[in-house]
Amino acid sequence: RAATAALRNLSFQNAANRDEIRFSGGLDPLLAIVATGSPPRPPPAGTRWREAAYRAASALENLAADNADNAASIVAAGVVPAMKSLLLGLQPEKPSQKAARKGREALLRLLSLDRARLAREAEAAAEAA
Repeated sequence: RAATAALRNLSFQNAANRDEIRFSGGLDPLLAIVATGSPPRPPPAGTRWREAAYRAASALENLAADNADNAASIVAAGVVPAMKSLLLGLQPEKPSQKAARKGREALLRLLSLDRARLAREAEAAAEAA
């Protein structure tokens, strides 16, 4: 949990750190903490892993802010729905003012990119059929 919190803090409003975390392989462990399985799902509520997953999702959100390469890696991993579940819960995709103040714009951009990825995959599957 401490490592996920440290990466979250290091990536907050620091473009150089966002790149360095990606270059040093820091995305993969965070992606694995946020969600596992197929489709990727966050740990169940009430477990000790849930808090670490929340912190990892928050770190990934920071890492995606104003960083197209990080955002693309996160979307490609398929964990965006799990991040939404962890960070917004069952809230609609339009954030409340409180969520917007917390900087959920990066998460909303990831959700948009993920919808586009899913549409491309569905289109490719339809063409292959």
